[in-house]
Amino acid sequence: MFGKHPKNPPGCKLLGPFALIVQASMGVLAVLTLVVKRQYEVPRRPWWVWFFDVSKQLCGAAGLHFLNLFLSILTSSRTDVPDTSDNPCDYYFLNVLMDTTVGVPVLWGFLVLVTNIAERQFKVTEIESGVYGHPPQWRAFWKQAGIYLLAMVLMKIVLATSFIIFPWLDYIGAFLLKWTDNNPDLQVAFVMLIFPLFMNALQYYLIDNIIESNSFRQDYHSVPNIGEVDAPERIPQQLAQSSYHTFK
Repeated sequence: MFGKHPKNPPGCKLLGPFALIVQASMGVLAVLTLVVKRQYEVPRRPWWVWFFDVSKQLCGAAGLHFLNLFLSILTSSRTDVPDTSDNPCDYYFLNVLMDTTVGVPVLWGFLVLVTNIAERQFKVTEIESGVYGHPPQWRAFWKQAGIYLLAMVLMKIVLATSFIIFPWLDYIGAFLLKWTDNNPDLQVAFVMLIFPLFMNALQYYLIDNIIESNSFRQDYHSVPNIGEVDAPERIPQQLAQSSYHTFK
């Protein structure tokens, strides 16, 4: 479809000094994206609840980032499949593209599956996503973070398997990044900052909506004239006793 696979110049270094600066910048931008999202929430989650929700996602994003680095470098060094890309940026670009599109519904499906199995088969409590108790408890956070990370790993296994089954997918990455081949720094910046900035912002927004508590929204709207919820001490007693703030 895209013709013979081009051999890219050995300029893309995902672990070089410039790449490390770009990766650190992405972490800061990720947090800022979720801070801005919280400012426009109705109802607005208390800071501790928001912190727990965001921490789960950032732990998963960090793990996913390093998995993508490892898989990109490993895949680009494969010699068992002829005429494939030797540029790790091609694979990192494809991993981000897949994670932020196909990966979101796959992750959601695994979250539902793992949570249901944990509740019904193993009787694990305090794992309703976004519900940490009143006041929020670290115990509930760690349980939910573990489930989230497990679902993230399962999602990545599914996507990584697709690259093995369909090795021709790397043609797409090479084709879309061809315009940056002669400028390694531009390629790294585009692959690890510019493109992920927009795609991850969308991914963070969608996943944050998935992992925040549905009970909170339902309880909020069930209490008339509650106003904005900014801190636990401002929550009316009726809402404070709801399923959002107490363990079942």
